Amino acid sequence: MTIHRKKVSCLAAGLLAALLAPAIAPTAVAKSFVSFNGKFHITYPDTWEQIDYRSVDFHLSQSNSNPELFQYEAVFSPASERPFYEQSYLLLTVDTMGELIGGERDSAIASISRGFSGKVDSLISGDLFADLRPDTPKYDPRSRMLAVQTEIHEGRVTVKRNLLVIRFYEQGLANFYFYAPDSLWQKALPEFAQIARSFTVGAPQAAAPKESVKVANLEKEDSTASKPRSWLPFGSAFIVIIIAVMVAVRRRRRRTPASGQGS
Repeated sequence: MTIHRKKVSCLAAGLLAALLAPAIAPTAVAKSFVSFNGKFHITYPDTWEQIDYRSVDFHLSQSNSNPELFQYEAVFSPASERPFYEQSYLLLTVDTMGELIGGERDSAIASISRGFSGKVDSLISGDLFADLRPDTPKYDPRSRMLAVQTEIHEGRVTVKRNLLVIRFYEQGLANFYFYAPDSLWQKALPEFAQIARSFTVGAPQAAAPKESVKVANLEKEDSTASKPRSWLPFGSAFIVIIIAVMVAVRRRRRRTPASGQGS
């Protein structure tokens, strides 16, 4: 009887271990990118990869994109044999103008809102990335992040969506330019939000990149994508808005000392 009970106990323990195995399996580790220029780092899904700079520069040059886009920090996209610009991706830039506080930040947010049809919605509570409406900026003072979604149409059909996320921090502005085909938008948005929320000031050694950058076959791109279908020009509107913010802030800072001397 005792031996039989031991066998039953061992069998039950084995079944329990088999059931729990998926739950205790090691989780995927997110990849990291450090911006030494902006003095911050982000994480992105382990299913994504950083696109090599030559491929991005080639695409930007073929697309006649705004020259400001060439000052990007990095571009990321899900690992795939398809070109990055045909799927969901992130183009990351940084403006090291110094921290915007008080009236400067309010002025910058107002400048951004003027570039869109909707007034800035300042969150008191809730999720910054929930219930996004086209051309309606949302600002969360707790995280100091602003988000605005735009749509790209062909005729009356929405074919692609853009999401601009601006993170105000001590060094200036970290700008996340997210893109996704409309068919992938609902799947991509949680990943976009996760990446934006991972923003952390500083560049600890532990956050150094742990992957090799994807290198594309440029000869293949030259022959098959001499004029790639680009959505980056639509990001140029975002770039213009960022430049307007920088100009407004610099003008305000130049006027402030003068006002103090006159009083």
